[in-house]
Amino acid sequence: MLALAVSETDLYVGGLFSETADGAVTNLNNIAKFDGTSWSALPNHGLNSFVNALAVSGTDLYVGGGFTQTADGTLAVRCLAAARTARAGQRDGVERVSPGGPAVSSTTE
Repeated sequence: MLALAVSETDLYVGGLFSETADGAVTNLNNIAKFDGTSWSALPNHGLNSFVNALAVSGTDLYVGGGFTQTADGTLAVRCLAAARTARAGQRDGVERVSPGGPAVSSTTE
């Protein structure tokens, strides 16, 4: 575990890991959410390398680290990404953050 962030009642954890310590939840891929009851993976099955920075602003979770894409390979996100924290009426998603460039997103329903 290298980074923590809280959004409402959810705890986000970043680091270099693939599963919970007891092995009960797998496919976390360096970032996970704990809702007070259970652990879950983020959209796109996490990221392909370590996460060492997390910050929350509104309903966005900003993620920094040594990754180059989402773990499922659907979106290139070099070292900085934004993930929507799921709330009523919103979709989860991961978005590439690039200064001066267009936002590119991959969302799940």
